[in-house]
Amino acid sequence: MISFGCLARTVRIVEFFIHRWCLVNRNPVHNQEPLYYTFFMTEDELAKIEAELNLILPDAYKKLMLNHPGFFKQHELCDYVDPLVYDNRTLRARGFVTMNWPKEYFAFGSDGAGNYYFFTTSPFDGHVYYADHVRKTGPEQLEKSLAFESLEKLVESLRERWGVIRGEALRMNQRIENRRWWEFWVPREPIPLGREE
Repeated sequence: MISFGCLARTVRIVEFFIHRWCLVNRNPVHNQEPLYYTFFMTEDELAKIEAELNLILPDAYKKLMLNHPGFFKQHELCDYVDPLVYDNRTLRARGFVTMNWPKEYFAFGSDGAGNYYFFTTSPFDGHVYYADHVRKTGPEQLEKSLAFESLEKLVESLRERWGVIRGEALRMNQRIENRRWWEFWVPREPIPLGREE
């Protein structure tokens, strides 16, 4: 006959392995990085992008990247100079899928799946376009590629998504706080959210 103490130790051992290997190591949400991410660029970094790519960034983009308060980590608004320069040079050299990538187009982010958000720099019409490798829309079909009417609309969309993700994280943290001893599938550590919006 198995005693209750032996059964409890077995449950704790199983819980340890499931928690360590199934939840923490394979679930990117529980990697202990805060969900909140403050991004910004300096004027020197923006000038470096302009110099490296030989283009003039629109004031709306500069203002966004210099003053934006930030939210959770995203691909849509990349704030690292080197990846931005690399991606744009690669797109210019190789094109996008089967389309040429004009020098006047600036890819400022992606969806993380090989599709790019971009705008035209000369002339800047204020619109945000989406180059999709599955639908094969991009630089050569601007009217089909329109994603947002402006950079502000993109930011609004990202803020809405941040609200949903933050709400889910708060619900999960509540569940973690009320976790019962036998709920081994519920993580022990809360999801770090970072600073308040």
